[in-house]
Amino acid sequence: MAANYPDLLELIPTIIWNSSVPLDVSTFPRSKIQLPANIDLMGHHFFFDSTTPEFNFNLDSSKQFGIAMTKKGGSIDAPANAVKGQYGAVPWLYLTTTKGTVGKYKAVYRVDTASGNPPDTCEGQPEKFQMRYSANYYFFGN
Repeated sequence: MAANYPDLLELIPTIIWNSSVPLDVSTFPRSKIQLPANIDLMGHHFFFDSTTPEFNFNLDSSKQFGIAMTKKGGSIDAPANAVKGQYGAVPWLYLTTTKGTVGKYKAVYRVDTASGNPPDTCEGQPEKFQMRYSANYYFFGN
C-alpha cells in the first residue's frame, strides 16, 4: 500500500482512531488481533522502563524481526490539524536506538499522531486508565 498509495499513509492513524479497535488487546492471541483492515500484527510497543520505549517484533518462533530499544532524540508538536481527541494529539517523535536493540534498527519516527495526550491532572480519573491514540511509526536501519 505504501508504494502504490503513499498519500494515503498519513490518513491511516485518523481512520484507525475513528474505528472500533479494542483497547485491551491482552485478551487476544498475540498474532491474531483483527484490525479494521485485517492486517497481520507486526509487533508490540510498550515501555521497557519509564524512559525506554521498546518495539518488539519477535512474535513467535517463525516471526523473528528484532527488537528496537529506543530513547527520545527529539520531538515537535503535532500539527494544528491533527485529530485531538479529548486532550490533544501526542507530539511527533524521533527516537534513536540504544543498547539492547536486536537487529539493524537505528531510528524510529512517530508521525501523523491522532489523540493520545493525557489530561493535565489525574484528579477525577479512575486509578488506572488508558489514553487511546494512533500514529504512523517508521523504522530505519542500516
